[in-house]
Amino acid sequence: TSHTTAKAAKVRCFESDAICDEGGRRFEDGAQTVRRRRTAPLSGASMGMPVPVPLQRVLWVALLLGAERAVACEGPLLAGEVAASVSGTAFLAQCGGQIPEAPEGCLDITAELWVPCTRPGEASPESPAAICPEGCALALAIAAANAPVMGTASCAQMVLPFMRALELLSEVPAPVVLTYTDLRDAMDARRLRCSEARQQELAELRLPAAEDGDEEFGFAAEEGAMRRGGGWKRRPRVGVLLAANPEALGTYQPFINLWRCYSVRHGFEFILDTDDEEVRSLGLPLNWLRWFAARRQLPLFDYLLVADPDQFIVPECWNISLAVAALADFHNGTALPDVALRDVGPPQTLNNGVVFVRNSPRGRFFVELLLEKTRWGHTIQHDQGAFDETVLEVLELERRAAEFDLAAAEPAHRAVAPYESHCVPPLLPSIEGHELVALYAMCWWSQAESLVGKAGQRQSRVIQFVDPRVLDMNNVVGVRGTDVPAFLYHFAGRSKDWDEMLAKFGIPRRHTADCGKVFRHVDAAAAAKACVPGNAGVEDLFGYCEPPLAVC
Repeated sequence: TSHTTAKAAKVRCFESDAICDEGGRRFEDGAQTVRRRRTAPLSGASMGMPVPVPLQRVLWVALLLGAERAVACEGPLLAGEVAASVSGTAFLAQCGGQIPEAPEGCLDITAELWVPCTRPGEASPESPAAICPEGCALALAIAAANAPVMGTASCAQMVLPFMRALELLSEVPAPVVLTYTDLRDAMDARRLRCSEARQQELAELRLPAAEDGDEEFGFAAEEGAMRRGGGWKRRPRVGVLLAANPEALGTYQPFINLWRCYSVRHGFEFILDTDDEEVRSLGLPLNWLRWFAARRQLPLFDYLLVADPDQFIVPECWNISLAVAALADFHNGTALPDVALRDVGPPQTLNNGVVFVRNSPRGRFFVELLLEKTRWGHTIQHDQGAFDETVLEVLELERRAAEFDLAAAEPAHRAVAPYESHCVPPLLPSIEGHELVALYAMCWWSQAESLVGKAGQRQSRVIQFVDPRVLDMNNVVGVRGTDVPAFLYHFAGRSKDWDEMLAKFGIPRRHTADCGKVFRHVDAAAAAKACVPGNAGVEDLFGYCEPPLAVC
């Protein structure tokens, strides 16, 4: 009987938003404390869950936040079946400190607070975000931490609410129960769960079988058809793809013209794809435009060169076919790669501004595996981080297939350590919304070396890592400008002077539309200066990047 009476007293006490001891008696003295224990519901039978009471913090709400803030948090959080009967003060008291494994009653409240708390642009004076921002932050953190993981996409999308929670928490002068550390730790745990989810998904994937080694086309140092193995092989059909949103065409036009002229010189087919409807309808950044275009255009060619408009091949190197230089004699002519890109090692990061993709089962698989990551929310530099991760995943699938064959042939063979999606956590943003470029790059360097060897010595039959010491096919212009010899200069990044870029090529804008004038310019440059397509690479690991950058 005494137990029943005490329980009833506690329910009445909590329903009045008071702070009570185990017997339901109110505390009036802020110096008194109650240990966190599981007690009665927040409000009414609909809650029906045990929750703790962090008493000492809640008692000092008025002192820390001021009377106006405390009174505001004491009002109902939201007009709903559950949240309308619970104040911000009671919600913080009962659900604070339980982000990773919140009781069912706390989850009921967060479900009602989810929409109004995740839309900062629609906040009104009566919204939970305005009434009690700390309560909203706690609700988002609980909802995101406890959301079911149905795959990497659903997991990664629940990283963003933690960032919104931190934004709300920053509006509170002195939080009562929630701290920056609480949010950061919960978000880090979520990112680790995303890594585990991706590892499980990769376990179900298989790399498509390689193309028949006797391709009907091939590359050679000589232009045109080539003769190998007693038969003629046709020249491959290569497409050069530039994708651009229509409103940027005026800026890109001279460099689009240069790529078109280069394609004419080497018999490539030039494609300018401006259809951005799919990307915009999905709400994706325009960075993804080229890969949706690549999916559409790849079936029409043997190889597709996906390029950016903010780059040019140096004039004295225009007589060299990029396709031949990057793809010829791959593995002594035994096979052709499915993907080809510039190799990188510390302190450089991968760049997907110049990439060859083959119209093969593995090439198409690579593009689809990349586009799958559009559902992951925000990754480093949007498509770039997703591209880097796709490279590691394809290398892991290649390793797994090779290990299976070797294990069957050589039982004593020692397997290479697998890639278990170790780099997924830093691929996703931090709690502050920062892109963890340096952390991801260090992870990528380590995992790539483990899978296929050191930079400049990588061994893969799927991906050709073109050594920049031989052919720098994608030199991202940095602090040294164009003083570094290269085949192609890429002015990547947001801040760029387009007129200065064209001036470095050495031809007026109006002449770029006339391929005859462009050819005369590049031929004169080649006659005056020898093409040096490669460079020494990174000679000083610690002095290569402009301070204070350690990765560039």
